[in-house]
Amino acid sequence: MAAAQAANVNVSVENGRLTADLGNAVAIADVLSAVAEQTGATLSVHGALGNVRPQAFSEVPLAEALPRLAQPNGLILEFNRQPGGERRLIAIRAVAPATGGGEERHLSRYSDPRQRAHPGMWDYNKGDAPLPPPEERISRLAKIAQSRGEAAAAAVIYVLVADPDNAVRRSAIGLLTGMRNPDARQALMQAAADAEPEVRTDALKALANDPVDKPVALLAQAAKGDGDAAVRVTALQLLSASKDGDMARAVLEGALNDPDPQIREAAQTALRR
Repeated sequence: MAAAQAANVNVSVENGRLTADLGNAVAIADVLSAVAEQTGATLSVHGALGNVRPQAFSEVPLAEALPRLAQPNGLILEFNRQPGGERRLIAIRAVAPATGGGEERHLSRYSDPRQRAHPGMWDYNKGDAPLPPPEERISRLAKIAQSRGEAAAAAVIYVLVADPDNAVRRSAIGLLTGMRNPDARQALMQAAADAEPEVRTDALKALANDPVDKPVALLAQAAKGDGDAAVRVTALQLLSASKDGDMARAVLEGALNDPDPQIREAAQTALRR
């Protein structure tokens, strides 16, 4: 597809991968609009999303690129499985932190337990019914996850997408780690763009543990562009110059000149591995 360059939005989508060259003062909403136009996806924006950080990359999967571009906003991506196994982006929903992103998280395609009921589960959509305390939600979710079945995975994903408490979302990430489930991976990808740095860090660690499909491009973007130094350090620590290819090595070598000493130290350590 042709690149969309109006209003300095230089992005193109080809075969589910995004190429972008974005400078200063490019609105996140304009970038998402360009992607929606090229993919045919619907777009819903809630609140003022702000501008993207200046960055450029080539042919990064949409599921990895869009959450990073949209930081610190919440982003929900909906894909549809096509004949032949390909996944097509059909919906983008972006929520600015100030608009109460938790209210919109239930719009994700990730399974609503009202449709796939699981004993002991609660409902985030009932505004007139208070949620159990966070500690109780964490405990009950851990019991639900013990079955390791499809319904249990759906419940954990739903909590990660919908829960307003950071600790509960982090617990959900821990429970999803190691689950061989494409929806679990997609939920973790989106959690890597969570508004809270600790949630983003946990999501990156969980994704990096995948022995089959380590998200090197996502880790590289986090290492270069995350607004939180601790998240950048974690991303650098998860990259390997010897195992993760030229992109990882380039990011690590570039971080050696970072003004932040802890970023430089993390890059040096990773390059020695």
